[in-house]
Amino acid sequence: MHYTPQSRDRFKNLSAALTGVVTFATVAATGAATGLAARETALRDQARALEQAAAAAAAKEAVQEAEPVPVVVQPRPQRTVVHTRVVRAASGTGVARVGPGGTVSSADTRSGGTRSPTRTTSARPAAPAPPPPPAPAPSSAS
Repeated sequence: MHYTPQSRDRFKNLSAALTGVVTFATVAATGAATGLAARETALRDQARALEQAAAAAAAKEAVQEAEPVPVVVQPRPQRTVVHTRVVRAASGTGVARVGPGGTVSSADTRSGGTRSPTRTTSARPAAPAPPPPPAPAPSSAS
């Protein structure tokens, strides 16, 4: 057999046609497999949804048929707990002092002018006396 330009062209056309047929078959088989898998998944999901709906309906029916449970309210014992915390001064007597007042000024931007500074002084009142110690708790001697 001789290798001629006609035989070469026939071989190229045959291999191109064969490649096209194989490619088409591969794509078709992949599409068919994907479609079947999607169908099976849809059927499985539908069956699962029907089972869940039936279970929910049965549970709802069981709740409606059940008698209500009586609620009993019992008084519980109560205990009052008192925590006493003594706060002492952070510094010695006469060490901490309140300083004199300062100067306060503000600008009124709406009218375009400024207010005159005002001197403010304030003295803090003396700290109140500490509360008396709490009374002792009653003992439960029998």
